[in-house]
Amino acid sequence: MASLLPLAVGLALLAFAESCGKTLTRSGRLTSPGYPMSYPPNVRCSYTLRPQGPDVCAVELKFDDLDVDGHMPRCEAGDAVQLSSMGERFCGVEPPPPIGSACGGTISQERSRLEGPTAAGGACLYLLRKFDEAVCQVQVRFQRFSVGRDGACNKGRLLIAGRSLCGTRDPDSVGTVHSA
Repeated sequence: MASLLPLAVGLALLAFAESCGKTLTRSGRLTSPGYPMSYPPNVRCSYTLRPQGPDVCAVELKFDDLDVDGHMPRCEAGDAVQLSSMGERFCGVEPPPPIGSACGGTISQERSRLEGPTAAGGACLYLLRKFDEAVCQVQVRFQRFSVGRDGACNKGRLLIAGRSLCGTRDPDSVGTVHSA
């Protein structure tokens, strides 16, 4: 069963010079240095959210508090919280609604649609299960496929049964994967 990695966020920021931050692999709380007091000048915090295992297929980011210099809607002047996976920036004192990354899951139907992450650097994990015991292979048909570049697959890939696919495929191209 897939689970969600929920996170609560107090103050966080994108500013300058001094560094802080951490990597979270479990539910947790992110705060800026000195929270709940004002954060110090010339600080740049970078937090990485990394699922602990393959059973975590989504992340939810919930802001409990936000007090970051800058002015919405673009936060151009001043500091901001920036989500690199989505390109969104937040500032001011009004916390945004919960933000989720919800691609991935378990598929056990005969036909289904897979969608990739909505931003560069994102990742999705789908588990394909047989919809019937008589099934011994999976046929993949692409309506549209454009992932990374052809060749080395270092800018993105679709991994099926240990085989990497990348680049651009023609509509209705078909691939077959035999189950083990």
